[in-house]
Amino acid sequence: RMCWCGLGQASCRESGDFSTIVGRLLVGGMNSSTNYCVFSLPCTIVLKGANLGQEDAVLVLLSGETCGLSSFLAQQVTFNPAVTADTNQTANKTFELGPVLGMRTFKVCYCINFGNKACKADGNPVYSRYTLTAGTLEIWGPFTGYA
Repeated sequence: RMCWCGLGQASCRESGDFSTIVGRLLVGGMNSSTNYCVFSLPCTIVLKGANLGQEDAVLVLLSGETCGLSSFLAQQVTFNPAVTADTNQTANKTFELGPVLGMRTFKVCYCINFGNKACKADGNPVYSRYTLTAGTLEIWGPFTGYA
């Protein structure tokens, strides 16, 4: 709940002074995680969180890049950025990245598509909206234990 205190009616210093309910604050976001895929095979990542949106998206960058500041997409990822097909889920989002053709560790960035803050504009990704680090994506080779 969000509560309000009118200065002059109370000191607005104690929690009891905020007696007028003015709304509800809904907070959402994903839990950072490490995802694993096999080189050249279709890669699916699942992110978990709270109040995740219908049109949220992920962007895969090289591990040294910064989410929200970089437009250097990992070219080795087939579908980048990727949108979710889990439109009714708010706690889990699945993203199909297609085959990944690079054996390395990547950074996964998350975009919350909310209100007028879309992940895309005119069909192109808005890189500055992918500000949340959702974790890493590790691509392993075709042999067990080889990365």
